[in-house]
Amino acid sequence: MKGWCAIQQWTTYVCLFCLLQLSCSLKSNYVIVGVPVGTSASFFSGFRPTFEEYLNAEVGRQFDPPISFTLKFADFVSVFAMIESAEADFVYVSPNLMSCFQSEFDIAPILTLRNFRQGIELNRYGGVIFARADNMNVKSVKDLKGRTILGTSILLAQFQWKVFADNGLSLMQDSGKVLFLAQGMSQNDVVFDVLSGIADAGFVRTDLLEGLDRLGQINRSALRVLDRVANLSAADGRPFPFESSTALYPEYALGALPRVDWAVVRAVQGALQRINASSPAARAGLYSTFQPPLSYFALRSLQESLGILGYDDSLRDFK
Repeated sequence: MKGWCAIQQWTTYVCLFCLLQLSCSLKSNYVIVGVPVGTSASFFSGFRPTFEEYLNAEVGRQFDPPISFTLKFADFVSVFAMIESAEADFVYVSPNLMSCFQSEFDIAPILTLRNFRQGIELNRYGGVIFARADNMNVKSVKDLKGRTILGTSILLAQFQWKVFADNGLSLMQDSGKVLFLAQGMSQNDVVFDVLSGIADAGFVRTDLLEGLDRLGQINRSALRVLDRVANLSAADGRPFPFESSTALYPEYALGALPRVDWAVVRAVQGALQRINASSPAARAGLYSTFQPPLSYFALRSLQESLGILGYDDSLRDFK
């Protein structure tokens, strides 16, 4: 018995030593970089309650000494510099960017957002290609050859870009003109500009048209969704409730850089999955919760088919 007690005591010392070593090796502050659509002000008001206030309270005190989290805003260009300079520890990004980051920086998606769209909980979304309903010259994607098209960014146009390719069209070469919004403008502006005649067609995410109609900001019947895909299903098998011109892809992802300690990643995963729709953080961000990550491989396939992502034989890796 004395020998067994000695072994138990020795094991306890080893475990305490390991925990002490782990705490000493951790950073004191972890930076989460978000690349949202819209302004930094709207992003911070929506997600600081989650990625700073909630994580600092729920995760920070699990470690001794406590760790903290800071949320930062980036655009599609600056986020690469923040990753390369080791400023970012986690990224909260669109599925398009997550696919790129998996290939280029070995960033692993650790959670997928379960969003609230029009009061419905969803973990996938798609893209919409739309035109004015009274434009009788534009009834399908093939009618957009030589036309002016407006989107939020080249990155967020990839879902719709794939539809063009599937119809034998080059988005950049066959369109008359492709315009993208200035930084800080929202997808709402795409809708309003198409209605005002600035562009013949627009690219937005699913549910936006229904949402603006519900708020009384547009008359939904004034717009036509092109090449609508029927019988789409969300990841859990329920019918997808909104019109879409594209396939569906996973919602925004939280990803961790390889250097982030596994214990911190595990604590963040656990904490964010404990959020529910009634939590203050979820209400501020207009979402329900986070779930284990969906596969983002479909985005890699999409990007490879468009020539955005390719395999470099000399590097033996995707770039």
